[in-house]
Amino acid sequence: MAGVVAGLNSAPITRLKRTKELLSAKTVSLKANLDATLDSTKNFANYKEMLKTINPPCVPFFGMPSLLIRPRRDVQADIRILPIRLDIH
Repeated sequence: MAGVVAGLNSAPITRLKRTKELLSAKTVSLKANLDATLDSTKNFANYKEMLKTINPPCVPFFGMPSLLIRPRRDVQADIRILPIRLDIH
């Protein structure tokens, strides 16, 4: 999601003023919602609040390191050592 928002806010896209005028109100509202959700103020507070409302494991990858989202102790609790198979062909 962060990549999508970054792409939509890139210079080539923001210069498409006449194209933006043709967008529906629903599309403009969706983009504003995405921008508000991924606002970087207060260390992505809006994004963290949105993630609290979603039941895992239904959270898709948003391109943000999990260290930004959860405290370090929670991340370390999730780390498991898995055996590695080297004989895969």
